[in-house]
Amino acid sequence: AYSGTIIGANLSFALCRRLLKQWFEKKLATHFSTLSSILTALTEEYGFLWILMVRLSPIPFGIQNGVLGISQGIRWFEFCVGTMIGMVPRILIGVYIGSTMKN
Repeated sequence: AYSGTIIGANLSFALCRRLLKQWFEKKLATHFSTLSSILTALTEEYGFLWILMVRLSPIPFGIQNGVLGISQGIRWFEFCVGTMIGMVPRILIGVYIGSTMKN
């Protein structure tokens, strides 16, 4: 489960970075320039910590991967390591709940 989650997150990140980043940048630049500048400043300075906080939040992984993929300041290495560390608590909780369930 863990390796599949990491592979899926990296594929989603790469696809969003390559295919959707330019489209979102145009939309953010024309309608939400303040939001874009705040997001860029946060991710460039605190990218790794931001990824860890996002991974620990209850937001679905697909949305997280998309937002992190289009963020300008997130580097792939930060994304990969932050995802590996940040997903451990969710996976452990899921395994624990599954192990306590009775047939």
